[in-house]
Amino acid sequence: MKKISCRILPLSVFVIFSITQISLAADQDIQTKSEGWIASGKELLGPSWYQKNPKTFKTMPNSLLYHLTLDYSYSGQDGNVVTEKHNASAEMVLMKELVTSTTRYTASRSETEQALTGGAITVESEKFFQAVRYPLTDWMQAVAGFTWRTRDTTKYLDDRRSVFGGALFDLIDQSNFLMTLGGFYSYSDVAYMNSKLKGVKKYNDFIPIDDYSSDSIYLKQSLSWNITDTVTFTENAEYTQILKDTEYYFWLLKFGLDVKLTQNISFTASYTMDYEYNSFIEGVQNYLNKRRAVGEPTGNMEELDTTVSVGVKISF
Repeated sequence: MKKISCRILPLSVFVIFSITQISLAADQDIQTKSEGWIASGKELLGPSWYQKNPKTFKTMPNSLLYHLTLDYSYSGQDGNVVTEKHNASAEMVLMKELVTSTTRYTASRSETEQALTGGAITVESEKFFQAVRYPLTDWMQAVAGFTWRTRDTTKYLDDRRSVFGGALFDLIDQSNFLMTLGGFYSYSDVAYMNSKLKGVKKYNDFIPIDDYSSDSIYLKQSLSWNITDTVTFTENAEYTQILKDTEYYFWLLKFGLDVKLTQNISFTASYTMDYEYNSFIEGVQNYLNKRRAVGEPTGNMEELDTTVSVGVKISF
C-alpha cells in the first residue's frame, strides 16, 4: 500500500495543478464569482455538487472546489476461528470551473486463522481510480481516466491497469435524484497470480496462464437518491466486455445506504456483487476438470463474489 500511496500523491498534485490552469473564458453562459483560491463545494453549490455536470450551475465559483470522503469498516471474530477484516477507502473530488477530477483509492484485507490446525488465509486487494470530466453540454460530459487493480487475491489478479475514454450522460437530474450512464472505450493489461495457485502442493503441476491484454467496451451506470435530508440510497453498476475474446467479461453491482449522524459523519451499509470470467478463470476451470476426470482431489473456482459491509464515513 505504501508504494501505491507514494505514486498517488504526486499524481494528485499534478491533477490539482493542471485543473487550476483552466478558465471559463470560452464559455459565456456561466457567471463566475470569486470565493478565494480554494473552498468547500458543499458550502457554495450544495450537497452532491461533485456528482453533477458543472454546466447545470448558473453561477460557478472560480475557486478550486473540493470534496473529501473517508470510509472505514471493521469486523472481527475470536475463538476457534480468529478473523479480522478491514475495508478502507478515500475519495477526493476537485473542480476548477468546468473541469472535475475524481481520485479514489480503496483497500481491503482479511486474515483468518484456525486455532486447532494453525492454518491461515489472507485475502487482500487494492484499487485506484482517476478520472477527469469536462462538460460538452449541460447533459453530457467527456471523460478520460484509468484504473489500477492490484494484489486482488479474491480474483487472482496480480495487476490490472486500464485506460478509458468516452462520454457520461445525465439520464435524470433532479434536486434529490441523479442517474447517469457512461459509455467508454478501454484498454487493459492483466497479470495473474499463477504463483499463488502453484504454491498449493496438490496443484504444483499447474501450467501458468499468460498475461493478457485487450481493448474492451466499458459501461457505467450510477444512481443517487436523497430519500430524506439524512438518508441516501446509492447504486453503481459497471460492465466490461472484452473485445479480443468476447466470451470474457466482468461486471460489478453495488447497493449502498448512507445515514447521516452529524454534518460530517455517516453510518454506511453496502452489498456488492463482483463477477468475472477471464482467461485465468477459464484456464483454471479446465485444469480442475481434468483433475476431476482422473479422480484427483480438487477444489472449485468461483466466478461470483459477494460482500456485505457496514462502516463509518467521514466527509468534508
